[in-house]
Amino acid sequence: MSSSDASPQAVSRGVPATTTVVVCETCGYDPEQPDDVRPGKRLGDALAEALQMRRQAAEQVGDAEAATALAGLRVRPFRCLMACKRGCTAQFRAAGKVGYTVGDMQPDQASIETLLAYGLRYQASLTGEVPFKQWPSGIRGRFVARFPVLPSPDIDE
Repeated sequence: MSSSDASPQAVSRGVPATTTVVVCETCGYDPEQPDDVRPGKRLGDALAEALQMRRQAAEQVGDAEAATALAGLRVRPFRCLMACKRGCTAQFRAAGKVGYTVGDMQPDQASIETLLAYGLRYQASLTGEVPFKQWPSGIRGRFVARFPVLPSPDIDE
């Protein structure tokens, strides 16, 4: 990881240990080829594979900081994020944090790098808000929605 990537020290500052990147696996339906694997599914699969490869590489070289940060990211497929005009879409979420959905991603290396880089920065943030200056260039202009933090069940609204 480069020095501009998020650091795992955020975990010790009370940042939740797990950030989930939910990827819409139904994005990109093509009525001319209805049986093809959809681009959203390809993006989610490639993102999960890239994350696993990075975790293994960090462990092999003994980079404990990177391994800890990467261990806190999860990729989860979901049938539809209902942002069909902006597919492929992914959502970043974690307990106690603002959530974000991004769109217009592709099942390619550039989108995978963008999602991983933003995911690490999101994870390191105490609130889920990543300062604009820290956004990877591939994420700019791709935000679809922002979701408020869900209150804890023991808090009256």
